[in-house]
Amino acid sequence: MPPPLATIGIASIGEMGAGIAELLSAHNCRINSLTLTSESTRQRARAASIELVESDKHLIQEVDYILSIVPPRDAVSTAEKMLNSFKLGKRALRLERGLCYVDLNAISPKTAMRIAERFKGTDTGELAAKGLVGMPPKAYRWVDGMKEIAETMHDEGGFEK
Repeated sequence: MPPPLATIGIASIGEMGAGIAELLSAHNCRINSLTLTSESTRQRARAASIELVESDKHLIQEVDYILSIVPPRDAVSTAEKMLNSFKLGKRALRLERGLCYVDLNAISPKTAMRIAERFKGTDTGELAAKGLVGMPPKAYRWVDGMKEIAETMHDEGGFEK
């Protein structure tokens, strides 16, 4: 098997985080997250082939990117926690690279700017503030949806036979 394209840390393994992890794993990415206390969350992590690590420091040591997929109320505190762990870890681990933190939460532009300000002027790397819209990804949803679209297009003369 070829080496992974990237190692990605996911800050929370809820339904959306697990769906994103499955999708990324299917595209040859290695996925890490923190060791979790809830059994249902551990089951989601196992089902999505997520490797669990013991601490934020270990997560930052292992990953190329961190995806924040948390409830909007937790977006700022999650960013601060990861940023502080990176700063501490960078000194302790002598990391040469920066941190690419991708905020995928349903937050306002104002909140995204607050998070970006925390990254500004540090040697941490970069912040990408994006948003996730819709349901957690599932391959069968996409395939079924495409079949329905194809059948509709065919029935209405959109595709030639």
